[in-house]
Amino acid sequence: GEVRGILPHQEVEPALQDILDDKLTEFGSEAESYQKKSADMKMLTSLQRKAEKSEDFSKDDLRFLYEIDAKIEGFGYEKDPRIAELRAGRDVKTDISLVTGYPEEAISTTKKEAFSGDILFHYGDLDLSSLTSAEGLTLPESVGGSLDLRSLTSAKDLTLPQSLGGNLYLSRLTSAEGLTLPESVSGDLNLSSLTSAEKNVFRTKYPTLSII
Repeated sequence: GEVRGILPHQEVEPALQDILDDKLTEFGSEAESYQKKSADMKMLTSLQRKAEKSEDFSKDDLRFLYEIDAKIEGFGYEKDPRIAELRAGRDVKTDISLVTGYPEEAISTTKKEAFSGDILFHYGDLDLSSLTSAEGLTLPESVGGSLDLRSLTSAKDLTLPQSLGGNLYLSRLTSAEGLTLPESVSGDLNLSSLTSAEKNVFRTKYPTLSII
């Protein structure tokens, strides 16, 4: 079964959130993933009410809104539109600087800025899917979204960010030699061209990571 609502994209309406939480206690082992979604939707509703009252967001509020630690999950089949609405009109670099402590000049929001040098945090995804060599590549220290390096066939000269807030695509990598993964990856790791034995090495080292 699925949990769906009647809002656009089948999101659950906030007024029914408490009723849903009671119902989730009957879901057994499946309840945990739904409870995370429920907590995220409650937090989103709280931020929406703050915005309506023109109240300032706290650092924790901004960490959540910009998905610094984890993706915001909902019950619909698309991203909850309230996320974009709450971010609209805000200064992204000012907000992220407040949350991370990094100076605004060390934060990038575009691919061009990401490779301007000395970038500590990139907000959003980095699509480098056409890159066939990592030679001369200097990536930001952290990437808030996914990093797409699907055309690389070798890890030579590759230094990955310390943390990724999304997925890491290395689907054409044919050897794990020289590959050091980030300290944390919030999404999935695509290593589909490696042998099963090599994948198992990473599965042992990173048991919480979904490796494809």
